[in-house]
Amino acid sequence: MSVHATLPNPHSDPQNQPPELHGILESRVFEKSPALRRLLLYLWDHRSEEISEYAIATEALERRADFDPRSDSAVRVQVARLRQKLKEYYDDEGKEEPSRITVPLGSYNLQLHLVSSENGVPSAEEAPSPSLEEPSEISESNSRSRRNLWIGVAIVASAALGCFAGIGWQASKAAKETQTATIRIPPVWDLILLNGKPERIVVPNPVFFSWIDKSGETLTARDPVVNSYKDSERSAKLTTLVKTLGQPILAQDYTVASDTQASFRLARYLEPFRLQIDLSSSSDLPPEAPDSENLILLGTINTLTPYRLYLDRLHYRFPEHSQAIVDIAPVAGKPSRFDTVRESPSRSITPGIVALLPGRAAGTSVLIIVGYHTNALVSYLTSTAGLDDLQKARAANGNPRFFEGVVLSEVNNINPLRSWVVSFKSFRE
Repeated sequence: MSVHATLPNPHSDPQNQPPELHGILESRVFEKSPALRRLLLYLWDHRSEEISEYAIATEALERRADFDPRSDSAVRVQVARLRQKLKEYYDDEGKEEPSRITVPLGSYNLQLHLVSSENGVPSAEEAPSPSLEEPSEISESNSRSRRNLWIGVAIVASAALGCFAGIGWQASKAAKETQTATIRIPPVWDLILLNGKPERIVVPNPVFFSWIDKSGETLTARDPVVNSYKDSERSAKLTTLVKTLGQPILAQDYTVASDTQASFRLARYLEPFRLQIDLSSSSDLPPEAPDSENLILLGTINTLTPYRLYLDRLHYRFPEHSQAIVDIAPVAGKPSRFDTVRESPSRSITPGIVALLPGRAAGTSVLIIVGYHTNALVSYLTSTAGLDDLQKARAANGNPRFFEGVVLSEVNNINPLRSWVVSFKSFRE
């Protein structure tokens, strides 16, 4: 068992904490996040300086002297998490605070804002901080030295959870009113967006297993057939590793690259239509939690395992370990199976499911986007041609409020070329 040494913190005594941070540091939001408390204190102490990623990593996050920000994005992960935790604090416990602390996007420098007494909105009192490049992919690690063992072929790349947990795209009320007066919500999306409920995009975290040796080196493994920590014995390869290295720890710090790209593409597309679009990872959001929101679930049949309560309601299904879709209630004369077609080593036509279901609470809905190329499916759902194609299928079936459909996508590697609906039906329990 390795022991991680913690650097002494001069602010560990509440009496020594800066008064501007006392409420934050002692809040419920931060009480179980010692790393974020330490990071916040460090950024506060250095708020008037230009801070490098290396300094933050080695002085605030206890990374080793050989830390390389080009290959280790731990700083960006933690700053993104800090930004979200501050938002959570001011939305709840700190909503009466006369001032607010933020970490502007693209910066590591804290800003202190006074809250307007007229409308309760923070007004910036400082000049913008130097701009830094925002990461598009983030992975979190307890050690920079990491060896990755990828078991199976379903995992493509890793991306940041820190950038997902509750990141919001928000427009002001005035801007929203202006937009809704000039922007028409496209057909199909109007079924989801016009019910007045907030939207939440959920990106799943595949289940990984990690082993840490005495020197701090970390081995991380994934078998796509295993999507729960308790099911590791289902994998012969993981079982062999357990016999050799001992019991692993659960690691759900990653998302699939295609899902990551798809979620941001979708959020950008929806931004003009809604007051708020939130993104969450499945490990941060239990399936039963969001009763009052519309959900948008995207991923593969394996990574969406926590949301099987929705997937099992569909008539279109992905058989386990298959890249084909079957219709468990086929209509006479209509195809009942849709297979992946390999056109070349890099080019294929692959099926996916797009479905709109009623949510758990009255008036809510769940949009399911499931397949091995979610980026292609989202491209279909955010293009005029794709929405027209889907609306024609819907109109041919009586314009149902809820539906499920099979969409074929032609892709070159992971780049979408075209998509079209090949099977469609009204959703019925």
